[in-house]
Amino acid sequence: MSSQYTCAISYNCAFRLFELIINLLKFFISAFTGEGISMQKIGNITSTADANGEWTNGNVAAGTPPTIIDAAWLNTIQREIANVVTGAGLTLDPSNDAQLLASLLSLTGPGRLLAVKYITASTTYTPTAGTKKIFVQGIGTGGNGAGSIASGSNGCTCCSGGASGGYAEAWYTSGFSSVAVTIGAIGALNYASGAAGGTSTFGSLMSIPGGGGGGASAQASTVAYFENGGGAVGGNPTLSGHISGFVTPGVFGQSGKVFSGAAASGQGAPSRFGTGGGNVAIAAGGNAGGNAAGYGAGGGGAWRGNKQRSCLWR
Repeated sequence: MSSQYTCAISYNCAFRLFELIINLLKFFISAFTGEGISMQKIGNITSTADANGEWTNGNVAAGTPPTIIDAAWLNTIQREIANVVTGAGLTLDPSNDAQLLASLLSLTGPGRLLAVKYITASTTYTPTAGTKKIFVQGIGTGGNGAGSIASGSNGCTCCSGGASGGYAEAWYTSGFSSVAVTIGAIGALNYASGAAGGTSTFGSLMSIPGGGGGGASAQASTVAYFENGGGAVGGNPTLSGHISGFVTPGVFGQSGKVFSGAAASGQGAPSRFGTGGGNVAIAAGGNAGGNAAGYGAGGGGAWRGNKQRSCLWR
């Protein structure tokens, strides 16, 4: 069986999305930007500070007054701290006393992993709050292995495996606030050439063709050798709006073969994330091809001999 899913880390997703906060401005730049007064010492505001512009308790006997707590200085400190929090993409929350720490952890360093999401059914992707950049991986649906026609008493049929879906990966820094995700469908079963796998898409940013279905042979009499064509690939995936990326088409399915009266079906093509469906080989009788083990891989082809017709597999 070819898979309508694709996989990421453990063969269980169509798209793998790494959500990371990227530190475009280091903490000291973020802390000193925004509206309000630039950072200053209390001595810039009041003459009651000491010679270094710092606070003093004063000395009554010596006639030195204590430093006045000035509203302008308090507002400066408040604005500086608030700018760090909002500059990290957070919303000021009076009930949360850990926002400054969270902001510093977010703003310093090369970036922070927020989440890894696996998408196995068509849906809408919404990024985790604070996400600045995402890494997307996807794969198209594998093609079905072919089903055989009925064979005569002195002949047999062989069917090739389906091709695997294409693969794509890319980084995005914009255009992903709400993305419609489509997982390519598995093709219908039939006693003929296998159906192609559907195209998987990540909105308009990524489109990944599925693999072609395996070819079904006409009845082949007992001949020295006969081979039909394997499932064809579906073309290169396409990307848009990315800052960097990589694409590759799927892999062709294995051809079915007849050799001196014995038939062997073709294996389904492997994908980036696992093996394709297994093939079968025998001189008489018949059997269905195997399921694809990896998401995006092709299904194995069926075969038949001696007036039998295959059950289908994908």
